[in-house]
Amino acid sequence: MHRNQARSDESVVGRLTQIADPALNRLSFTALLPALVERTSEALGAEGVVLYLADEAGILQVRASIGDGVDVDAAPDVVALVANTMMRHRDGRSGAVAIVSEGVLIGVLFARSHDRRFSDEDMLLLQVAGNRCASAAAAAQLRATQRRLESSARPGIPVPR
Repeated sequence: MHRNQARSDESVVGRLTQIADPALNRLSFTALLPALVERTSEALGAEGVVLYLADEAGILQVRASIGDGVDVDAAPDVVALVANTMMRHRDGRSGAVAIVSEGVLIGVLFARSHDRRFSDEDMLLLQVAGNRCASAAAAAQLRATQRRLESSARPGIPVPR
């Protein structure tokens, strides 16, 4: 393996580690979202990253954002284009990935750079971050369901854990 290839591989691993860092697992869902957006911005070298998640009515809402260069009101328009995959703008300076949980689109992760184009590798990193959001959202929903079940359980009947 050439020296430049080894450095490139180390760079990929380092950027992936920022997003996949197990230390993020200790954060609550609400604390995880801005931390993940910040790490995604750093890993991509993006000036702006916005995370949209659907509320109870299915309407996309900004849940976390960082930086500038992203029109937070316009980015949900990419949902129709993103479908269940990823999209890179023609100029290569913005990209979006669908956040899907159990086959349902629950959000969009959008990134923008003023001075660099996103590579295929960058788009895959963005997708990893989107997948991390989907997993965290599913876990948060499961915890909320468990709390509801525990609060509605009759006294004296333990809820399995």
